[in-house]
Amino acid sequence: MQGELGDFELESNKMEAVFSGAYCVLATSRATNQRDGFLDPRFQRPYVTIKRGNDERFYIYQTIDNFSKHVIEVSLNQRGWVLQERALAHRTIYFTPTQMYFECGEGVRCETLGKLHSNMAGFLGDPNFRHKAMRANRAQRTAYFKGLYKQYSRMSFTRYSDHPFAIAGLEKRLQRAFIVKGGFGILDDGDTQDGSFFHQSLLWQCGEERYDGEYLVGIEFPNDGRAQVPSWSWMAYQGGIDYLHLSPCTR
Repeated sequence: MQGELGDFELESNKMEAVFSGAYCVLATSRATNQRDGFLDPRFQRPYVTIKRGNDERFYIYQTIDNFSKHVIEVSLNQRGWVLQERALAHRTIYFTPTQMYFECGEGVRCETLGKLHSNMAGFLGDPNFRHKAMRANRAQRTAYFKGLYKQYSRMSFTRYSDHPFAIAGLEKRLQRAFIVKGGFGILDDGDTQDGSFFHQSLLWQCGEERYDGEYLVGIEFPNDGRAQVPSWSWMAYQGGIDYLHLSPCTR
């Protein structure tokens, strides 16, 4: 609970342990706010029946497997806190208006018996995430953390001062897996041969997607000492970010 009498400061630091330790997380993807239910009757699919002679009936249904539309693009997954919750969970069941989806490290399963691929579940949501991360090459890991931060920067908050806290557990997990230090959206791989994580972490700019604003807006953090976000971190600003693409130098 947030506010003067709440326990937000204590509990927000436990997010990684709570969601990564859960056997299965339930996501109310059909709800638009905390007062909505998620067990209402579901939309019925159009179908046709085919029967020939004494053969059994066959049913042909309209395709409804659309994880992006039913889960990723709904209001629940536009909230800043939910990205970390989804990424840290080993297994998640999503309740949508059409069907339930099950997401784990092997991808997404549908009630229709369909199987979909999920980049996030396949990498970060896997219980063997650390081993997968170490097997990935540096370019793959760089592309992953950039994509993660770009997505997070475009999410919504009731309080934008939560910006550095709502992804802190996920950052800790990344740092352990990649064996780096850092914070506030910056990964520091120290005095390595190329130091590419650190250098490329700093090469962020105002987002260039269609719905991004013309400039970033500075976040006003409360003067309670909880957040000391440096001005060179994108977490100090509200708005979507992208990363500069630099070609390697040749001699």
